Amino acid sequence: MRKMTLLLMVCLFGNALNCQDIKALYENEEYQSVIKSDLTLDKLSDEECYMVGYSFYRLEDDASAVKWYDHAIDKGLDDDNIYFYKGLSLRFAGNMDSALENFYRAVSRKPDSQRNLLELGNTYFYLEDFEQALKYLSESRALPYELGMPYYQVPYVFHYNQDFEKALQEYYISAELIDKSDPVYLEILKEIGVLEYTVTENNQAAINAYNELLRLSPQSYEIYSKLIKCFNRMNDTETADSLFNAYKTMFDAGILPEELMSETTIAIDEFDWNNRMVISFKSLVEPKETLDEYYSAYLLDEKGESIEVKFMTEKTLDLEPEINRQLMCSRDKDGSHNTYPYGWDSLDIKYGEFKDLVLKILNEEIVAGASSRFKKE
Repeated sequence: MRKMTLLLMVCLFGNALNCQDIKALYENEEYQSVIKSDLTLDKLSDEECYMVGYSFYRLEDDASAVKWYDHAIDKGLDDDNIYFYKGLSLRFAGNMDSALENFYRAVSRKPDSQRNLLELGNTYFYLEDFEQALKYLSESRALPYELGMPYYQVPYVFHYNQDFEKALQEYYISAELIDKSDPVYLEILKEIGVLEYTVTENNQAAINAYNELLRLSPQSYEIYSKLIKCFNRMNDTETADSLFNAYKTMFDAGILPEELMSETTIAIDEFDWNNRMVISFKSLVEPKETLDEYYSAYLLDEKGESIEVKFMTEKTLDLEPEINRQLMCSRDKDGSHNTYPYGWDSLDIKYGEFKDLVLKILNEEIVAGASSRFKKE
């Protein structure tokens, strides 16, 4: 009897310890350790089965996750959470019909959850049933704020379908509704800026969105290029140059993210010529070697997929080391290099001058020549 009692106590203690361990490991997000625990089904509660399922989900084993979610449901777990995560796993596994069924169950258990309606709408979006997607995404956005994504997804449906004007309207609506501390608000501002710049060509509205974004997130360094392009398109070259100088100061100090530090030029303008786009860049590094470029511009083909011509200012031979002389050049898509009878004796090159030369070359008002004359300061 003593031995049997002792054995029973060991078994009970072991079972309790295992359950305690699964919960502790789950709460510490040690998901690999959770799935390596003693997973004897009759020893686990419904919540512990859910924890095992969620651990498999986080480890991207969706088939196992669904199996353990079903164990939790069989043991009596019936809240929105279990159906929500089962729906996600099923969707990741490509089983859209079952995913929808489970998201509907999650919504029925908790209809006032933005999260549940969001993923129901997202699943319809993946199925390209945009009418149903908008129905549930809009219902999600109309609920009290819980998370940011519904505010982005409603306009994104229109954006995805290239209804850009409606998308812009919806981004503005979402910008008013969302909690401004949510990171998704920054993404909404970015999309407003892009659409105002590209679709409505309302440069000031784009500037307003980008400035608000930078105010809230000063380290959104990629916005500087977008702002510079707005001001150059408005012919406010003074503000554009000021922004370029501020960006270059950060580049010189090495405080930009690695992916931006690896880019030694920054886009400063975009304009059309004969239904083709020209994109202009300015170097963040002073030209030191012969043929180093300071300004460059690319004429794209009509589809915007390949480069037809590249225009650039190139450093010439150091006949006078104290002078950083630049010459106007171009390179055709066949690789031929052209020089033009115009240049500068310093890097004090106004972007407007470079752009004007690009347009004159495109309009055949200036032709390539063997000789060059240099602009004197």
